[in-house]
Amino acid sequence: MSALYVVLAIIALSVLMIFHEYGHYLAAKRLHYPVTAFGIGFGPNIIKKQIGETEFRVGILLFGAYVEVPAMDGEGNETIKPLHKVAIALAGPLMNFILAFLVVFVVLVSGNPLEPSAVVGSIVPNSSAAEVLQVGDKILQVDGKSINSFEDFQRIVASKKVGDGVSLVIERDDNQLTVEVEVRELSYEGETFVGVGISGAPTKYSPLAALGKSFQELWTMIKELWKALVLIISRPKNVEVMGIIGITATMASFAKANLMLFLYLVAFISANLGFINLVPFPALDGSLILVGLIESAIRRPLPKSWVNTVNIIGFVCLMGLMIYVSLLDIGRLMGF
Repeated sequence: MSALYVVLAIIALSVLMIFHEYGHYLAAKRLHYPVTAFGIGFGPNIIKKQIGETEFRVGILLFGAYVEVPAMDGEGNETIKPLHKVAIALAGPLMNFILAFLVVFVVLVSGNPLEPSAVVGSIVPNSSAAEVLQVGDKILQVDGKSINSFEDFQRIVASKKVGDGVSLVIERDDNQLTVEVEVRELSYEGETFVGVGISGAPTKYSPLAALGKSFQELWTMIKELWKALVLIISRPKNVEVMGIIGITATMASFAKANLMLFLYLVAFISANLGFINLVPFPALDGSLILVGLIESAIRRPLPKSWVNTVNIIGFVCLMGLMIYVSLLDIGRLMGF
């Protein structure tokens, strides 16, 4: 795996975290609470710049981000309103959902590789398709049956045997042509498969159509994340979790394979980051939202010592879980 793709994956993850923290920053500023620091990366600072009340920092380890809002921790001279605490905590996950939506929109307009169309996107050299088809040909019919997607084409070809012929009606340069291809056993990039040797082109959406589709895709992501959370809680032994090392490795492999697939994965991880942070577990944004709602209901702040203790316990548990999952990632990468 090229180091370039690993670096690209790390940068993408950092961008997701920066957007998350920027959401907290914007909400705090909008509600007129002091933000004492906004940092990118960790470790010794290599850049510091004071702008107004906020010190902007860049750490030597360019991964992750953080924001310091004293009022959220019960420090400083500001007393934060409970619902303002909810709004500031909610803004981080919301920013991740917005980013996921925007990235999906870009993928759909550019061409969604997860939804191949009935247009020839690529052709395997030395295949029967290479003899009669060209990239950009639109497949209208297969063996006399009209098709609407590349999945329809694959379904018909999958029912064939090696040596069978397939009749295609295609559209090329506004002309309709009928061609014959043969199902063969093919080898390409180290993989052997049976087919005619073509793949569909990514489906491109108009900007207007992509808006509605992006909302649908984001909602589908959130539903899948909810199902995964329920499964983790109810049957943890049946779930294979992935930590930051595994996620980075997966993102790097996607970046190497296809830029649009990589961006779609970035969108999913952004939605995942937003969703996980809404879980009311200590040290996550969800716990701050829950505390804010409770304080709003009882009309007084919860004891600071109690809240801090619970958050420390939650943070230690999260760190332990991250270390455990990272060890699992390393084991998988090394083939253990």
